[in-house]
Amino acid sequence: MKKIFLVAILVMSISACGVPAAVPPNSAPPTSAPNSAATAAQGQIDMATYVAQTVQAQQPAATLPATATQAPTATAVPPTAQSASVVIAAGQNWNGVVNWQGYTYPVDLAILKVNGSSFTGAMVWSAPICRVTTSVKGDIIQDITTATEQNRWALLPDFKSGDKSGTWLRWTQIDSIGSTRCYLTSMSDWWYAHIGSDGHVTGIHFENDTATQPSSLVTFDFSLSSQ
Repeated sequence: MKKIFLVAILVMSISACGVPAAVPPNSAPPTSAPNSAATAAQGQIDMATYVAQTVQAQQPAATLPATATQAPTATAVPPTAQSASVVIAAGQNWNGVVNWQGYTYPVDLAILKVNGSSFTGAMVWSAPICRVTTSVKGDIIQDITTATEQNRWALLPDFKSGDKSGTWLRWTQIDSIGSTRCYLTSMSDWWYAHIGSDGHVTGIHFENDTATQPSSLVTFDFSLSSQ
């Protein structure tokens, strides 16, 4: 009888103290203290998501340039001696690199909105040493012979070689809209580009709107990666 009584006391004692409950499988782990690198990386991810969502949201309502002559279905311009006109439309993502003073940066030029011959978008700089997203605005030119600033356009290699056909782009970065791990010296620089017969966007870069010569240490090359 004593043994039964002792066993009963032991069982009651264990029940009273309780056994630690198992952690639910969906419980979130404790968060660690944030650091600057993680914050910058997360900011870039958030901005890239924002750009992608904006592109997707605006694509159905895209307004194509009035002078467009080709449907935006191909990812490259036909390889002819002269470049064909290309439609610049909301939802396009031109992906490539910018070589800036000895450094190469992966960069996306996202077209977010098109209004006639004007567009707005973003340049997403995603190199480990430089993560920043800048908003841009620019112009779409189908007839380069009627464009203003002929003195600047004349400095483009394609223009010099006599190829004045196809689509030409001019844009400027206007402000930073994402986290940054680099320093951009100017938000007033200008990019002048031509979509060549190989389907690539290449051109020249000016540090500001008054420079008479392009930056000798800045080159870029983008190709259409999404529509």
